[in-house]
Amino acid sequence: MKRKGVSPLIAAVLLIAFTMALTALLTAWVTQFTKTQQDESEQYQEKIKCSGSNFIINNDFTLYAPTVTGGNLSVRFENIGFNDIWIEDITVWYDERTIPVYLDFEQFNVLEDEDLLKDIDVYVAESGTLSSVDVGDLKKIQFKSTCEGVWFILERPVVGWNTNL
Repeated sequence: MKRKGVSPLIAAVLLIAFTMALTALLTAWVTQFTKTQQDESEQYQEKIKCSGSNFIINNDFTLYAPTVTGGNLSVRFENIGFNDIWIEDITVWYDERTIPVYLDFEQFNVLEDEDLLKDIDVYVAESGTLSSVDVGDLKKIQFKSTCEGVWFILERPVVGWNTNL
């Protein structure tokens, strides 16, 4: 009587090959899964960090120096949060324009527990230099940080901007 079947050597080779293929698939999946979890963790860390971030602008120390062709706004930022804040976007509304203008400026940061006095040219927009004759006086200005939901709007007081301190 002849026995037919798979020799033990071939069975062992097939078992090892199957195990190696399964290991390669699992390694690829675990690597991708770990990377995804790490990316999500970094995003949540940033959101947690931003939850303790906040700043205000003291209007009493704001000085507006308009000129015929433009104007500077001297602003005092007060970081009242637990982290440094980066100002990434400044939007300005003028009397004679219905659409706001985004200013062209270099990002800056306000360190934790720090007050920062910053001069901003409110007539240098991303689209080019504006003239105060064309767009009118500064109505309000919004400062946005890199943290979602952390921003401040500075509006022209009823009595007008401080032009000297």
